[in-house]
Amino acid sequence: MKLYYARDPVGNFGDDLNPWLWSRLIPRLLDDNGAELFIGIGTILNASIGEEIPKEPLKVVFGAGAGYGLMPPIDHRWKFYCVRGPLTAEAANLPKNCAITDPAILVKSLIDSSESTMQGAAFMPHHATALRSSAEQIDLNAVCQTAGVRYIDPCGEVDNTLLSIQRSSLLITEALHGAVVADALRIPWIPVRIYEHILAFKWRDWCASLGLEYRPHAASLLTSDEAGWHLVRFLSRLAKSGHGTLSRDRVITEAEVRLKQRLEQLVADFCDTSRSARDERLSSTAQTRDTSTKVYACKSASVTAAEQQEYRRWWEQYQCAAKHLVALVPPGESLILVDGGALGCEFNESHRPVALIEKNGITWGPPPDDENAIRELERHRQLGAKYIVFAWTCFWWLDHYLGLNKYLRANFECVAESDCLVVFDLQSVTTST
Repeated sequence: MKLYYARDPVGNFGDDLNPWLWSRLIPRLLDDNGAELFIGIGTILNASIGEEIPKEPLKVVFGAGAGYGLMPPIDHRWKFYCVRGPLTAEAANLPKNCAITDPAILVKSLIDSSESTMQGAAFMPHHATALRSSAEQIDLNAVCQTAGVRYIDPCGEVDNTLLSIQRSSLLITEALHGAVVADALRIPWIPVRIYEHILAFKWRDWCASLGLEYRPHAASLLTSDEAGWHLVRFLSRLAKSGHGTLSRDRVITEAEVRLKQRLEQLVADFCDTSRSARDERLSSTAQTRDTSTKVYACKSASVTAAEQQEYRRWWEQYQCAAKHLVALVPPGESLILVDGGALGCEFNESHRPVALIEKNGITWGPPPDDENAIRELERHRQLGAKYIVFAWTCFWWLDHYLGLNKYLRANFECVAESDCLVVFDLQSVTTST
């Protein structure tokens, strides 16, 4: 079967783990036969990416996650062995025990522990943060040196990145798979958010799979001139605190065992020398997802009732926002999306979302003031943006930027205002009275 994953031309550690990991774990299964696709690590289960996946091949999912849009249509040509977390399982209408954890934790069994020479705290940004910082002429390597931490390039070679994480005593990370690998190697990690392009949904999904909460430390970067020094102080403070997060040993061990069991079943299903026997077995297990996913059920990570309620509330708002957005905004229309990463900066390719403040396609965070916000709004209108959408995670914009709020309500029709979305139609200019 053919390995299918997101490929970033500049490199992205999480995505690039796919060929590194699966070529070592299931070498006999992988080839260039596009009749069967193996979908592993990454936030790749969404309609935007799903539209690129050919409909006819069998899609074999092992640990992938939802996010950046609605789930693609799921039919008999999809076979799920496991997914990244409970939010993905709910999105795909799968049994709860299909949610194990991110399969990147399996790197632990492939890494030589004798290479573990601790070199102190390290910082690993999101790959988009690395690009944006470079565009703003912020040298993250120099920032880290001043802060007394090592810099880990999220776009670097996988072997080098793994070794750098392995040699860290503490990982400060904006990259999800930095945390996933660190947790697997029992290295404490601290989640951070430098800019707003971080998708909180995928972090919550993975954290919930191990009974953890996602509570990132947010950096306050005011201007480009001050950003470097803010980052120095921010990273230095976190490194000195030494207070990192780790899942419980029992929980991650159970998750690793379950992943390996599911992988053994996958290999047995697809390495059968008898093609007809394999097809017959796959057909029988595909009759119900419940049957195929309950084989290796075991006690999952404990999550408190309050945490379950919080995850469910988040997921309900996510679904509400996504469905309303699809219903309100016609396909092909350009829209300004203010979501703080809740829906994803690439919500759906059938809609053309842009951030209000952006440069060369990279989200630039909240505007410094109302004047800048209104100026950028009008610039996007001139470029063809037909709507501006505020997700519930960014309702605070409408309170903080009162001038922008008044400008929108005075000049444009508010076509939706609920507890998950506020949408203004930028085509319907109103006359204030």
